[in-house]
Amino acid sequence: MQAIRPGRACRIGRFCRRDAVSSPCQALRSSGSGKGGGGVRCAKAAARSVEAMEAVKEEEARVVALQAVEATPESFAPFGQVIAATSDGDEFGRHDAQLDLSRGIPSLGLFRRHGGSPFPSPLHSIANSPYQLTNCGKRRSRGVEERPPGPRALAMEGVRVVTLRAVDATPESFAPFGQVVAASGGKRFGPNDAQLDLSRGIPRFYIMRLEKRPLEFCTITHHASVTQCLGSIGGEDWYLGVAKPSIVEDGTHGQGGDGRKPVQSRAGHYYLPPDPAEVCVFRVSGTKFLKLHIGTWHAGPQFKADAVDFYNLELSNTNIVDHTTHDFKKDDRVTFVIED
Repeated sequence: MQAIRPGRACRIGRFCRRDAVSSPCQALRSSGSGKGGGGVRCAKAAARSVEAMEAVKEEEARVVALQAVEATPESFAPFGQVIAATSDGDEFGRHDAQLDLSRGIPSLGLFRRHGGSPFPSPLHSIANSPYQLTNCGKRRSRGVEERPPGPRALAMEGVRVVTLRAVDATPESFAPFGQVVAASGGKRFGPNDAQLDLSRGIPRFYIMRLEKRPLEFCTITHHASVTQCLGSIGGEDWYLGVAKPSIVEDGTHGQGGDGRKPVQSRAGHYYLPPDPAEVCVFRVSGTKFLKLHIGTWHAGPQFKADAVDFYNLELSNTNIVDHTTHDFKKDDRVTFVIED
């Protein structure tokens, strides 16, 4: 048999350019194999070496099974926070997400995992008070149900009932009031993402639970210091009444087309009261959320279900120092009913 030389292929097609310790072929060559036997032993030794390498690879790629545990505020504390739904009107506290968005441009979006649902907050509440505004502006104690007056009762009071037909919220139809943000595939930040302004306070991202919000309203609110984002968890259909922003820089000049004069908010800024003729209603369906421009008037959210959880992004003190409300029933003798 011809001796196997370093650099030439042995019978299993491998090169044996190895040292005497690591190469089984080299070890057999130096031991003076007999006729034909050395080649067989070389092939067997090389095969054992290949099997050993494959065993190491299999060991490196082993699958580790992990038992899932429930995420609770306590179990998840070393890694972050678990945020659950709270009642409408709850003030900012330790149970809310403690955010640091100071090192770049904040972004809130929906992203969709293949084969799953998209992943991703309070309106018309009065802070530090045991009361809240109902859909028609009357105050009631929390937990006490009151039936809103029907159209006939309102007519007897000299209040005009205006029916508004809901339209689908799309990026085009909602553009004068804000943005409609839908689920994306994890693309880079761009113009289709929510363009946020959270620079005037501490950002607050939380979940609020709303109950019994029938399709009617007669008050409308705006925030002058933040772009608010609002979306339903689970993709429940909901409705939002809106009017264009009407904040003015100087309260001594300017007035609306119908002669409305600037009013100073308790927050300090001036605004033109919204015109009832310019109010419209949008329907938000599926997994998307709305971002409201600063100053956009909004009434809602309203919905047909008994209760819906919403996620909201605003500032920690929005409902305390930046909550300007206009009462159509009191100031314009008008109330709105949503038709869908």
